[in-house]
Order: sequence, then structure tokens, then C-alpha cells
Amino acid sequence: MFLKRAAILALLVSCPARADEHPVAPSDQVQASQVVKNGLYLIPGGGANTLVRLSGNGIILIDGKSAGNYAALASRIRKIVDELPIRVLVTTNQGASHTGTNADFLRQGVGVIAQDNAKSVVRSDDPVLRDSAPPSFTFASRYSLKLGGVPVELRHFGNGYSNTDVVAYFPDLKVIAVGDLFTSGPPSVEFENGGSLTGWSAALGEILKLDFAQVVPAKGSIVSRSELESYKTRLDTLISRICALVHAGVRAQDLSARVETNDLGWQLSWSEESWARIHSEFLQQAGR
Repeated sequence: MFLKRAAILALLVSCPARADEHPVAPSDQVQASQVVKNGLYLIPGGGANTLVRLSGNGIILIDGKSAGNYAALASRIRKIVDELPIRVLVTTNQGASHTGTNADFLRQGVGVIAQDNAKSVVRSDDPVLRDSAPPSFTFASRYSLKLGGVPVELRHFGNGYSNTDVVAYFPDLKVIAVGDLFTSGPPSVEFENGGSLTGWSAALGEILKLDFAQVVPAKGSIVSRSELESYKTRLDTLISRICALVHAGVRAQDLSARVETNDLGWQLSWSEESWARIHSEFLQQAGR
């Protein structure tokens, strides 16, 4: 049974962990930290971007790294602050680049928070996901975390990149972590884990209702609100074009050659299976 809110907060306070405990093999890929805002740091490389939020009662992490990068990540955290314990790790989806260090944190008593669907993510071809320990606590659509006076609003706005997408919003800093819901390239949906192209657009629409200025994606540099708005506009254009072709009777195997994306700055390299799933998604929406 997963812990209720009071229980998870009690766990976070009673089970502190030092970032230097239980190290694993280091990786040179984890990069030096960058200041995002006062009390908020970004550690890129070695997997997903990791956000480090300092509070009066410990550290909140947003996303870990790929397996084998725990020691390198711990070292970078110690360079930010040496004595403050890590209390909680939030994962923005269940990709291996986000969750590969989960087991290391869990062994140290750090609570791991994920979306409810993380309990049923199964990828038999990925030993990291197949064999990883489950999160300490999951939530359905909304969870408010407050530690040492620092608020973090966690949201799941439906199936987008995957069915486990979590957005971490820091309202006091006007910063939002969106995981893989923003990329530097075209969207690539995890259909095998419940992803949806139209759901992705809907999730971005909900995100844009929030008050923020900076956007932290799972990979790459921090971007502005306007860049996220532009990404949604291009995504909506792509969806509209695919929808029109499917409704006009274009077959799944012909979609990739018919969809125009040059003006969007995207070169789509989706697999045949992805195109078939997209085709099926739009047929279902049309009731056909």
C-alpha cells in the first residue's frame, strides 16, 4: 500500500540521507551545477537534468540520472551544499535516464515520488526499469509538497510523452520542470507506456495556465515560457496536419511521406509502429 501524504512527509523527515552515502561507479558525464534561482540549482548530464531545491529542512531533487551515476551526482550535490540531507526525489517520468539512480536513493531512505501509473510500467527490454524498486509514494493528478517552508506543486495533466508525466512547479520562483514534455527536437511519444500525441498538446495547454518564466526540460538548456508556447504551437500544427491526412483516408504507412514538417524545423524519424499508433489514435478520435 502506498503512503498517504502525512506518512510520506513523516518518512522524509525521519529518514535523512547524505548525498555521499552508498556511492556507485562515477561517471564523467554528470556536469557542474548551474544556478537557476536563489536556492535552486540544475545539474545536467549523466541522464536527465536534475534540479536541486534547497529548503530549511533538507533537499528536494527533481529527477535522478541514468544507472551508475549516483556517485557523480552526489559529488555535485555536495559541492552545492555539504551538510544538508536529501529528503525526497521526484521523477518526471519513468524513463531510465530519470530513474536509474532511484534504487541508490531508496537504499538511503530518500522518499521517491512518482505518478500512479509508475506502479504498472513494464518494459521487459529495459533491465533498469524492469528490476528497479517501486517508488515510495505515488499520486494521481495533484500533490502539494512543502518542505522547510519551500512549496513544490506536482501535477499530472494526463497522458502526453508517457502516462507517467509529472510536472514540478515552484510557484515562489516561477520555475517549472516539465520532463520530456519539451524537447529541443520533434516530439517522440512513448506509446508503449500510454503516451498520446494529442494528450501531449493538452498537457502543455494546462501547463501554460500556470504562472512561470523559466522551463526546465529533461534534457538540454533551460528555456523561456515563450519557447514552450512556440513548441505547443508547432505541435498543434503537426497534429492538425496529421489529423487532416488521416481523415482524408491516408494510410498509416503513407503518413510519414505526406506530413510536411520543414517549416516546423522538425525532421520526423518515428518508427513504422509509431506511425501506426498515431494513425490509430486519430481514427479513434474520429470515431472510425
